[in-house]
Amino acid sequence: MSEKPSFSGLRFVYGEPVLLLRAKRSEWLVVGDIHIGAERRISDKGIRVYNLWEQMSRKLLSLAGTFSAKGLVLTGDIKDSILYPESWEQNDIRRFAKSLSGLEVVALRGNHDAHIGEIMGIELKDELTLGDYALLHGNKWPSKEAMSKKVLITGHNHVAVRITDANGGVYSEKAWLIASINTSNAKKFYASSKAKSLIVMPAFNPLILGTPVGAERHDKDNISPLFRNGVFDYANADVYSIDGIYMGKVNSLSSSYEALSRKTGKKKKLSP
Repeated sequence: MSEKPSFSGLRFVYGEPVLLLRAKRSEWLVVGDIHIGAERRISDKGIRVYNLWEQMSRKLLSLAGTFSAKGLVLTGDIKDSILYPESWEQNDIRRFAKSLSGLEVVALRGNHDAHIGEIMGIELKDELTLGDYALLHGNKWPSKEAMSKKVLITGHNHVAVRITDANGGVYSEKAWLIASINTSNAKKFYASSKAKSLIVMPAFNPLILGTPVGAERHDKDNISPLFRNGVFDYANADVYSIDGIYMGKVNSLSSSYEALSRKTGKKKKLSP
């Protein structure tokens, strides 16, 4: 992608794993992979995080106020447990849902979301279409209707990049991934399609940094059927940091970004 991407009615919120989508004369916040209850994973290591649901709720309400958003789309994996959650996790989910009662919340079904509808007291959807956009979790095939939209938005993959700093320190950072459709491969699965791009969101949960993309990873390792079957071009997808800095294409990234950053000079930025 020679130019920074531009999507009509869509805004990448600078420094946040959040999209702002204008549709139906309203502003919608879009976030993915909240994973309420994920703090239990690190509690066994002696790290205690309390009321993480509340921290995420406050952030969403603050962003909604900043951008005058009336709606919120949760693109799946609202809870962390795969099966029925324990009582403490159920309570956190209910508190989280109640805290957002001032917003119109649309929840999409992720692979972690068994029983989430009955706990939250809402009906989950598999997909949502808003204007030129189709939103879904990303673990299943999109419908024909979703593929009739220009842009698909998913979560599920927990996209990240691995960075080596000047002192040799290595860390992961949340990232955006934007892929173009492979028309010939798409025709194998869809008789007709207007989809051009796929935006994969980083996880909203601050404890989940994600899995770094890179040249050492292959399509077959990717858990999205759209990438695994080559409907969208994973190897040539563009990767941007959470702050909008262009990191490179997936097939040019390695486990260290240090050498690449010197070569490219970080020239491109993702529009806020």
